[in-house]
Amino acid sequence: MKKIVYLLLACVTVGITYAQQDPQFTHYMYNQQVYNPAYSGARQVWNLTGLYRSQWVNIPEQPSTFTFSANGPVKALRGGVGAHIVSDQLGQWHTVGGLLSYAFRLNISEDKAFQIGLNGGAYQKSIGTNWNPIDQNDPLIPTSNTSKIVPDLGAGLYYISPTLYAGISTSHLLESKIEFVNGSATSLSRNYFLTAGYKIMFNEENDFHLTPSTFIIFDGVKAQYALNANVNYKILTAGLLYRIGSNDAIAALIGARLPNIPLRFGYSYDYTLSGLNPYSRGSHEIMLSYDFTIKQKTKKPVILRNVFGKYFN
Repeated sequence: MKKIVYLLLACVTVGITYAQQDPQFTHYMYNQQVYNPAYSGARQVWNLTGLYRSQWVNIPEQPSTFTFSANGPVKALRGGVGAHIVSDQLGQWHTVGGLLSYAFRLNISEDKAFQIGLNGGAYQKSIGTNWNPIDQNDPLIPTSNTSKIVPDLGAGLYYISPTLYAGISTSHLLESKIEFVNGSATSLSRNYFLTAGYKIMFNEENDFHLTPSTFIIFDGVKAQYALNANVNYKILTAGLLYRIGSNDAIAALIGARLPNIPLRFGYSYDYTLSGLNPYSRGSHEIMLSYDFTIKQKTKKPVILRNVFGKYFN
């Protein structure tokens, strides 16, 4: 009985913590479009990325998250565009969001750039009815599926070079409040993100390198820190990640890029370090990413070419 009570308390605690923050991913370095609109088109190729995460396996109604994103450069817009959707399930809570983004690009040199981005869209939060309350007449327990849709905005900055990337962004600028018909309410809490990585090359062919990186999420109350190091050798990738502050875990990542095809897949396993360790079988994550290019032709407006030509190469 004590174990059951402890498990329920632990689930409530992590549920509150999790709800305050946007979903976190072990493959954050391949999924930056979801966190930062300024990332749109930064790599100067079009990219499609899908990712599925199943967290704290073996715990009833554990979190599960799916995201899909697309982004790429558009020369006519002097930057890049992107879009992403996210579906997050936590117990009886279901969150679905979709946002479009635009990033304005300032070319610092031929291979270095700074981008400013904005995104906008909407989120829907729903509450299910599969409850088993002690008080069957509790007015806060929904008797039918209820959902609300609210607008959402985000903004960010991003720097990219052949060896270094860094970004800072914020989500849910509007902090939209969601009130349900049964009187319960929640809101989209504003989150702040900081990410950075540096590529250390071991050969001139650039097919053997180490990339240490970090990712920080702050919700205004508590921060979550992730430290990662990935080794890439030819088509193979392997790495380790350590996460503290919330959802503490150590994770192993493996991945590969198909020969002569810009298709990359990855898998990670998180070993839980929090008090949920005796009850959880860890977390699994699967990632699939594809790069492609689109030929574009555009002429620079005379004013932009003459006055800002240095930045609009």
